[in-house]
Amino acid sequence: GGCGRCSSDLPRGNGYELCMCIHAEENVILDAAKRGISLDGAVVYVNGWPCLWCLCHMYQVGIQWVVMRTIEPYPYVKDTNYDNLFQQLVRREEEAIREST
Repeated sequence: GGCGRCSSDLPRGNGYELCMCIHAEENVILDAAKRGISLDGAVVYVNGWPCLWCLCHMYQVGIQWVVMRTIEPYPYVKDTNYDNLFQQLVRREEEAIREST
């Protein structure tokens, strides 16, 4: 990782209040806000599993779908809130293409 928290030996999922890193999903949201661009109804393409924070942020700004090439269970978090948001927002690439046509 890039910051002290990410480079430390803290267990995965702990110490986020110490983290100075910004995930790509957060950066997209912040950049859109800075430019006055609404993300309501937007589709975001990701290469890996979004974390719970990023899923929450994407949900709150109105992102319609988060598209991944393959969907597998998130290996790090067993959390009902994460699972609910994941099921609501995340689409496999071929599903997103099919649903958008």
